[in-house]
Amino acid sequence: GGLLVAAAAFAWRKLSLPALIQRPVQVALGMLVVQVVLGAVVSDQAGTNGNSWLSGVHLGLSLAILGSVVLSVVAAFYLQMAPSQPQRLNYHSSFGRFSLLSLGVYLLVLIGGAILSSSQAGAACSGWPLCDGMQLPATLAGWLNTGHRLLVLASGILLALLLVRAWRSQRSQTATSASPSRIGT
Repeated sequence: GGLLVAAAAFAWRKLSLPALIQRPVQVALGMLVVQVVLGAVVSDQAGTNGNSWLSGVHLGLSLAILGSVVLSVVAAFYLQMAPSQPQRLNYHSSFGRFSLLSLGVYLLVLIGGAILSSSQAGAACSGWPLCDGMQLPATLAGWLNTGHRLLVLASGILLALLLVRAWRSQRSQTATSASPSRIGT
């Protein structure tokens, strides 16, 4: 939290920084305030069943904060290495759009897993791949668990395809080919 506040203060003092660097840090600082309040609510309700969706929102917000900070750092390095490039995000390539789709599905897996875990719905299906030996779950918790399993499967397939596409089309760009290669290993 302290590092984020320091980064936001630095970005605020250096008003000449590009918006692609400044805005994500400022948005992350705003989300951090909401995160602290939400964390207090979640910890107040610890042990009750009323906080399962709040835990998922709390996790999603923390991942959004991390993503905003990473975006700002990557933008700073990108703009330093290629100052003549446009100062905006550009997802015109099919690889960029596919990367965003994969990231979105993976984020849903993480948030859904947090919600399932905090609501104890994970115990509704003890068998794999079927839910307790039945082809269709009998309870709502079983359906949620099965849906999460299918989302995990889709996420795994998307990440494998992303790795293959990165290996084929982004090999000349060392910064992008190293990252997906490490995810896959």
